[in-house]
Amino acid sequence: MRSIFPKLYGNDAVKARLGGAIVDGRLPHALLIDGQEGSGKTTLAKEIAAALVCEHRTDEGYSLPCHICASCKKVMNDGYVDLHVTERAEGKATIGVGEIKAIRRDTFLSATEGSHKIYLIKDAEKMTPEAQNALLIALEEPPEGVVIMLLAAGTDRILTTIKSRAQHIALSRFSPEEISDYLVRTDKAAERISREDPEGFRIAVSASDGRIGIARRLIEPSMREGVIAERGETLNIIKALGNGRSFREAYEAVMALPTKRPELAASLERLISALGDLIKLKYAGEGVTFSFFTDAEEADGAGGRISSARLFKLYETVSSAYDYNYKNANTSALLMTLAARLREA
Repeated sequence: MRSIFPKLYGNDAVKARLGGAIVDGRLPHALLIDGQEGSGKTTLAKEIAAALVCEHRTDEGYSLPCHICASCKKVMNDGYVDLHVTERAEGKATIGVGEIKAIRRDTFLSATEGSHKIYLIKDAEKMTPEAQNALLIALEEPPEGVVIMLLAAGTDRILTTIKSRAQHIALSRFSPEEISDYLVRTDKAAERISREDPEGFRIAVSASDGRIGIARRLIEPSMREGVIAERGETLNIIKALGNGRSFREAYEAVMALPTKRPELAASLERLISALGDLIKLKYAGEGVTFSFFTDAEEADGAGGRISSARLFKLYETVSSAYDYNYKNANTSALLMTLAARLREA
């Protein structure tokens, strides 16, 4: 069977559908590729771009893309002149209307190297509403051969009018076992780390939240110590919230969280993930795919004695604190309030 998008792990149904559309010349002119950081969005987008211009596109004897023809190599080495990448400018929080208008104007110019002009818009969810409205014109009546790929970490901020004109591609997340197997098979450094520090490797993979790109980053020696420390921070809070523990323990564990807003957001996200895992374990039992814990035994040992009703209250309390953090609440006061409300939960 022909290999489709060989650089992207898993996502077999997505690969088969898009690969067939490329070979048959019916790929939609707009794709919305949805996945968190490290999920493979950019990998998929570049595989699609290479496949569109691959000199062996219709040849069953080669993978799609082949990665050996001149056109494929140019795409993969960022040397294909008709592949245009737009992303947020350094220091900017959004993609503005000016960048999108530049794309729109460029779509009407003829391709230089081949039959396709391909546009990748990274962090598409960060486009301002004005920028998204400007993009609509290009999506409604694109010139022949134009393909626009929007790479987004979630689609909540993408206008409905954009979503209705682009095919939505949701990328998979993977179990820790799948990620471990993939990294050990395909990455010599990862295989060595898994042997030399199996516990650190396991914890780093579990902390990746099902994303291979993040796992690959976290297993690096410089990152593993930080990951272990962050997990310890979360586990301390979960254990301190257990039945029979004193409020002082929970208070001290919460007040040890960072007060800088981005770091606090990350800490609260981990705590939300851990509480979510405990809720899933209560209701699903066997076969749970965990976001924070490495397995059911670790989850049960940390918070298995907390009742279901209390877990829901704790989850809502931490989620509320997470929202307030993004509303620019004073972080020190926010932590004191969180500790008090966790006691009441």
